[in-house]
Amino acid sequence: MKASSRAWEFLGLVAVTVIGAVLIPIESWIYGTGTISVTGVRIPTFIRDMFTPSALIVFAISVIFAMLWWAVATFKFYSAHPRGDSTAKLIWWLFALAPVLSIGVALYFYGKISPQAVPSMAVFLVFNMLLNYWLATAVSTPSLIAHVVPLARLWRK
Repeated sequence: MKASSRAWEFLGLVAVTVIGAVLIPIESWIYGTGTISVTGVRIPTFIRDMFTPSALIVFAISVIFAMLWWAVATFKFYSAHPRGDSTAKLIWWLFALAPVLSIGVALYFYGKISPQAVPSMAVFLVFNMLLNYWLATAVSTPSLIAHVVPLARLWRK
């Protein structure tokens, strides 16, 4: 694998991560404008004490595991090999569990304050996880094993 392709793949990972980081304040703003109503707690309190910590947890876990996947995919699975594909798929799915679990944990702990906000928070957190883990891995996985990431081939064509 060429070093230049690694650089472009890593750049894709960084670009998606930056977009994901920009989305958190936008999502907070959506709550702040009252576009999505939250009952049982003041909006600024909800954003500060519930949504932002939840979003940052999911963001951090998703980015960490996307970067781990990039490193593993780039330096361990740098060539196509049928036996390696099943191992790579297993690793990708195991890494995907961490962001999914982080959503569950965040909703469990932060959703107690305003249960009515849990559905909208869940939508934002799942979107953030899809962007920061799935899309980041889809654009940064080396071409030879891009088929390991679900739907990555569709994205990369």
